Amino acid sequence: MKKIFELVCFGAALILLVSVALATSTSAAERESKDVAQPSEADAGPQQKAVDIFKEIYSLAQTSERAANLEKIITLYTQIITLYPEVPLAQESYWRLIEIYLQDFQPPEKDKALELFAEFNKKYPDSPLRNAINYSLSRFLYTNEQWPDLAALEEQLARSFLETGESRLPLSVFYFAEAKYHLKDFAEAKKVYVLLIKKFPDSSMAGQAKKRITEMGDK
Repeated sequence: MKKIFELVCFGAALILLVSVALATSTSAAERESKDVAQPSEADAGPQQKAVDIFKEIYSLAQTSERAANLEKIITLYTQIITLYPEVPLAQESYWRLIEIYLQDFQPPEKDKALELFAEFNKKYPDSPLRNAINYSLSRFLYTNEQWPDLAALEEQLARSFLETGESRLPLSVFYFAEAKYHLKDFAEAKKVYVLLIKKFPDSSMAGQAKKRITEMGDK
C-alpha cells in the first residue's frame, strides 16, 4: 500500500511540474494552490532542469531497488532545493525529503525532518504546502509520542488559536494540547481543550478534550 501511495504521489507531482514547464494555466496537483507563480520565460531553464532531476528521482523510486537508491534520491532532492529554490518543485522536494526521513529510515530521522521544515518555513512562509507538511510532522510526532518536539512544533499555532479562536489546522492544535497534557503542563493543556470544545463541539477532538479535562480535574 505504501508503495502504491508513493507512486501516486510521485505521478501527481510529475504532472504538476510538467504542466508548469509548459506554462499551463492550472495546476495538476490538487494540493498546489494558484498562489504558486507560473515561471516566466527567464525561469524556463532552471524549471526544466529541476523537472529533469525529478524525472530521474521518479525512475529511481519506481524500481524494486528503491531502498538501495535512497541516498541517491536524497541527493537529487537536495540538488533541486539548493540549485533551484525559486521553482515550484523546490517546495515539493522539501516535503518529499521530510517524508523520507520520517518513513524510510529506521529509526526515523526526526531531527533532520524538523530542521528541514524550519528551513522550509523561512524560505516559503506563505507556501500552500506548509499546512500539509505541518500536519504530516505533527501526526508523526503524536503517533510516536514525541511530546517535547510536538509542543515546540505547534507552539505558535496554538498561541494564535488561543488569541483568535481560529485555526487552519485544528487537529494540530489538539495535538499540541495532548503534548502539554503528557508533559504535565495541565493549565496550558486545559486552555486549549476548552477552546477546542467551544469552537468544534461536534468533533471527535471535543469528545477527547472533555475526557482529558475530566482526568485532569483540579490539577
